[in-house]
Amino acid sequence: MPGTSDWLHCKRDSPNKSHSVMSVRHHETKSVMTNAQLASMAEMPDVQNMHMVDMGEGATGFNNISQNNPLSRKVVVTMRASLADLITKSAAATWAPSAQQLSTVFKQKKFVSLNGRSEMLGDLKSVVIHKMDASSVRSTFPVSVGASITGVDESYFSSTGRSFSMIALSNAVSQQNVPLQEDDVSVAYDFAQRYPGFTADNLETNGIHMVPARKFVLVALNHPLVTAIQENQQRLQMSDIQQMPDQLLKISTGLYNTLMPLVKEQVRAQIKVADFSSMSVSIHPADYNSWNEVSDLLTQEKIAPIKAEHRRSLGRVDHDGPDKVAEVNAYYQEQIEAAMNDVANTAMEFSMELAVQYNFLHSEETKETD
Repeated sequence: MPGTSDWLHCKRDSPNKSHSVMSVRHHETKSVMTNAQLASMAEMPDVQNMHMVDMGEGATGFNNISQNNPLSRKVVVTMRASLADLITKSAAATWAPSAQQLSTVFKQKKFVSLNGRSEMLGDLKSVVIHKMDASSVRSTFPVSVGASITGVDESYFSSTGRSFSMIALSNAVSQQNVPLQEDDVSVAYDFAQRYPGFTADNLETNGIHMVPARKFVLVALNHPLVTAIQENQQRLQMSDIQQMPDQLLKISTGLYNTLMPLVKEQVRAQIKVADFSSMSVSIHPADYNSWNEVSDLLTQEKIAPIKAEHRRSLGRVDHDGPDKVAEVNAYYQEQIEAAMNDVANTAMEFSMELAVQYNFLHSEETKETD
């Protein structure tokens, strides 16, 4: 703005001449545009053709289907529980924030006004994971712990043959960055552009209108099922297919029941998405079938030296009479019970930091306004 520029120049050259500053600022006040002038400017072609960019987090503003600019989050996962908790409460072995909390973490913020008001947007049921790494892994469990993580392939195997998203060794402490998942997302983005709004989970509801009484189904022309019909039309009975108004295709229920499972299977195999609306991390004993087995093992290890000392003590008091033997037995029974209680109720912790790069397959949105 010219007034501001002149004011800065005048102040820089003549710091002690306050009358010059005041005169320029007074001139700036008079230059305020009227509503009529603003309206006239809005009608100018260059202004009308300006590209509007939504304001939001990320390098390119709000864009939730950009292959080259994924969203990024760092999430800290922490679970603390005793063996007694893990045996009796399945939830103790699972990190599972509520749907509202996951929405706050993973949805993309879009600013809708200059006063900072924003909306959280994005379909958490169709998340495309670009990359996920784990770091700062810490486990105070005395056995190896396998973790299953939403959206991460289970490519770590233990001695039991069971697979996990990752395995933390016993009493692990590591700051090393460990890649867990990195996918080729180009196919997913191509699918999103060609079939916006569709995923493997909604193929049977999105763009599908069942008419069971008449034994036919109406399918939207932009549905992947229509593409499958077009590509196999020479092998299909075209009498079962009829073009309808309103961008719909009428097909027989028999043809639908034949093709839909095949299309769904193909989409699910090729278009990999994760459901972050219920994202969770669960832990399991990697080399044992259950936490009960772990408890039995640790208890045996804990009480074995106590029992050995008990036998030695009985040998020393063998000739001192039954009262002394009973006293020794009571003492070591108390020691054994204390050891068993210690194994069952000592709290152990598993924690790690997950760095996630991701995006949404499509822009179906549930708005939550701040």
